[in-house]
Amino acid sequence: MIQQSWFGYIHNKASNYVRFVLCFRYIPQQLTQVNIMAVTAMDLVQNAKAVISEVTVEQAEEMFLNGSLALDVRELVEYDAGHIPHAKHISRGMLEFKIVGYPEFDDLSQSIVVYCKTGGRSALATETLMKLGFSNVNSMLGGFDTWCETHAPSET
Repeated sequence: MIQQSWFGYIHNKASNYVRFVLCFRYIPQQLTQVNIMAVTAMDLVQNAKAVISEVTVEQAEEMFLNGSLALDVRELVEYDAGHIPHAKHISRGMLEFKIVGYPEFDDLSQSIVVYCKTGGRSALATETLMKLGFSNVNSMLGGFDTWCETHAPSET
């Protein structure tokens, strides 16, 4: 139990007598603590993957051929080192702020395939885009690493 204390007083008007008293109140501990469970980055990724749609590299390639946009959410230095042909770049950390600056993403129903290096950041970015109202957004399983292993070389 946690103790809260303060000074109070009692005033007797008839005798003009004032008595100061120390008051205590006990508060159950569960009411004073906020129960926050710490989570890891991987917990956040797993939680995101539970609510998003993921596509394989092969499915993503087919989607690109049918007009889907590729969104690279890696850091700029990673993007500059190589990326999927015609991919747009917005780092995950700035996604919410910069997506509005790209006319390609004005249509919230536009098909988008989000990717990063291995799939963690893209899962988080896909979840964010869904929260922003995008309705046809997918994360690419395995990310750019898997793309490079199985498909066309990156555009530099």
